[in-house]
Amino acid sequence: MPPGFRPASYLLRPREFGVVADAAWRAVPTAEHPRLAVAYLQHQMAVALRGHLGSNAASQLARRFGGLYREDYFRRKLNGQIPFNLTEVMALMLEFGSVLEPIVLSTSTLVPEIPLTSRSSS
Repeated sequence: MPPGFRPASYLLRPREFGVVADAAWRAVPTAEHPRLAVAYLQHQMAVALRGHLGSNAASQLARRFGGLYREDYFRRKLNGQIPFNLTEVMALMLEFGSVLEPIVLSTSTLVPEIPLTSRSSS
């Protein structure tokens, strides 16, 4: 991902990242669809993890992963301030597979609703 990539910046209201399941997404050029898809996946995962773990999801994730990361690190991920990396996605899948499989394994919806995205490449 490019430096400074913030998944939450793709939402119309970035504070809704990982919290509001049907949050509104901003229009982006087609060339940005891969980053939009990453943001959308992380948002869906964060919503599911918070739904499964409750309001203290970040502290529970920090405990479950043996203190490798601080609670603040997971809070920033769940809030879309920094992206998950592939290793983290796989670790979360291994730990919470039944919660995340419908999200991660579904290729039918990689980006939010098409009317909210731009088809232009500029």
